Amino acid sequence: MSAAFEKFIRGKIMRITQPSISIRKNGTMGVNAVCVDKYFGECRYIEYYYDRDGKRIGLKPVKTKTEECYPVFFSKRSKSGTIAARKFFEYYGIDYKSGTKRYEVHWDDENKFIVADLGKDLEGK
Repeated sequence: MSAAFEKFIRGKIMRITQPSISIRKNGTMGVNAVCVDKYFGECRYIEYYYDRDGKRIGLKPVKTKTEECYPVFFSKRSKSGTIAARKFFEYYGIDYKSGTKRYEVHWDDENKFIVADLGKDLEGK
């Protein structure tokens, strides 16, 4: 066998170590397990925010359900989360139909929420 080939070991996946979100072409937003562990605690809902000029998404984890919040559906297996976002994406003209894109997030102390800069996706697209 050629030395150029590497055997794939089942169950071996790339571990993402920084908090991130994914904008998916089905109109949902994924929140990775690192982000959930770091920022969500007991919060089961989020409120959406958007900075039109800076093209940044703000996600505010909240504990109590309100008319303005969206439920986060957590996977028991992967400990990640999924949030319905199609209306949010369409309202602000955020592209989600061209394929999944992943963005690193950070905590914004001033606004008390998670921020993703849509100009800096992790795949460089």
